[in-house]
Amino acid sequence: MDRAVPVCRHLSGIWLEGQGLADRDVRYTALLVTTELATNAIVHTDSTVIIACLRRNRTHLRIQVRDQGRTATEKHWHKVSGFGRGLGIVAGCTRELGTHVDDDGARTIWATVALAAD
Repeated sequence: MDRAVPVCRHLSGIWLEGQGLADRDVRYTALLVTTELATNAIVHTDSTVIIACLRRNRTHLRIQVRDQGRTATEKHWHKVSGFGRGLGIVAGCTRELGTHVDDDGARTIWATVALAAD
């Protein structure tokens, strides 16, 4: 798993290039968010599989990471007051940050990054 985050970051960078997103601030923020969400999925869950997805429209980029969740006795970050340092940084540099937990404990956490005006 120690290579998963750099690989996720690299592939996200390739996707951003393919989308023609040349704005340095948008790219930096997107890669920071991707790195933090993937890291949290690896470090704070029992997941053996995580899935990262980037999508965009005219006004924003949505980055989401889905993990398999924690054991039933553990708390998810959204059930604990406040954010950790990394998610606090993500919340501060994105337009929105949210999560959804399925009945089986699988979690999707997502953030949106505003795209630069043309």
